[in-house]
Amino acid sequence: MLRISIVAALVLAFALPYGGALSARGYYHHERFKPIRCGTELWAMKTLRDRDASHVDFTPHGTTIGWLAAQRAPRDPDLVTRRLKPVETTLWRVRAQLVGYRIEADGDYHLVLRDPQSGATLIGEIPMPSCVTTRGAQYAALRAEVDRIGHHRATRFWWWLDYHGATPPTVTISGVGFFDRIHQQDGVSRNGVELHPVLGVSP
Repeated sequence: MLRISIVAALVLAFALPYGGALSARGYYHHERFKPIRCGTELWAMKTLRDRDASHVDFTPHGTTIGWLAAQRAPRDPDLVTRRLKPVETTLWRVRAQLVGYRIEADGDYHLVLRDPQSGATLIGEIPMPSCVTTRGAQYAALRAEVDRIGHHRATRFWWWLDYHGATPPTVTISGVGFFDRIHQQDGVSRNGVELHPVLGVSP
């Protein structure tokens, strides 16, 4: 038994610095670290620098996560070169619970948002400020607000807000709709729709 205990302690000692540290939910996801890089897939659309960005209505339209998740998605979002109306040409505002967040490999803040009524989830993304030529200060301020609301600075590991039964804070999130390819993202909606980029966060 003593030998087993020593081996277990050594495994923990070496695992913790490489992704085994404790998180708000209990454990961080163990992952192989990759260098942060600016996004590439549909990056212009994700940062409002595509040719259709001038057609986006930036007047906030209130809706629900359920409504957004029920909209028809393109068969292959990676092949779409023009924004799809009205989802991708509107600034949407939803009330949601901030369930968790982290920094992705491309530097974006990945937010998992949950509808307080239906439990449906949606992803919100705040681009990395240094990867954009416009709105950099706005994105930096939004990321700081998420850190403040969540009482924890985002890292490459997940920070879950429902640890030990605590209720995730309800926030108002505004962002432009975007259909992403579904690839097992945490919090992905059933049709892959996201708020990307997020342009407003308030408790």
